[in-house]
Amino acid sequence: MTHIVTDLWDNSAGQKLFDGVLALYAGSTPGHIAEFGTMSGRTSEVLAFAIKHSEHIFMYHNIMSKIGERELHLFDSFEGLPEIIDGVDAESPHVVDGVWGRGACRGISAEELRQKVEAHIPASDRIKIFEGWYSDTVNTISSDVEYALVHIDCDLYASTMDALNGLFSRKLIAKGAYLFFDDYNCNRADPKFGERRAWAECIEKFNIQYSDAGEYGILSHKFIVHEYS
Repeated sequence: MTHIVTDLWDNSAGQKLFDGVLALYAGSTPGHIAEFGTMSGRTSEVLAFAIKHSEHIFMYHNIMSKIGERELHLFDSFEGLPEIIDGVDAESPHVVDGVWGRGACRGISAEELRQKVEAHIPASDRIKIFEGWYSDTVNTISSDVEYALVHIDCDLYASTMDALNGLFSRKLIAKGAYLFFDDYNCNRADPKFGERRAWAECIEKFNIQYSDAGEYGILSHKFIVHEYS
């Protein structure tokens, strides 16, 4: 099974993301799975494959916990990164160095993304693609939705805050949910910038009780949410 995941994304981060999906099924954490920032679609495909595989392994868990079929919600502008207007991002090393800027990190189209994930979850009604800026699309999520795992690949501080603020303020994060931050150690791992700063501010703003679940890639980190207000 590891070989199949490695074929989809050839590094340990892909395997850890796959394992995260397995964990929420094994632990019967309620809710769907979301990704903010799809770019090439590689991690979206890992998530889709993990859902398919987990449903086969943990069929009994699903029946007993009455969780039902999980959906995969994918968020992206499909235009690359937005204009850098936030002061925090403007001063961040990756922006100053020209690594990140308007239109950077643009990947495949929404239709190409759907084709990738439907190779693993052919029932298209279980795949929802939210096209646009997070500040707009996060507000279109149905109020009865709950997320058991969220993969944050937002790069910028402002974009990460748009996603996290919307999710936590609307109580869309389940108890026991896994949060995977793909770019946590970007910007030289400086806590004043990027996903690190956004997460720290949300911890304080929403009084988030969590467990630090450690690194899962060369720049990545994951957490488990227990309570928040």
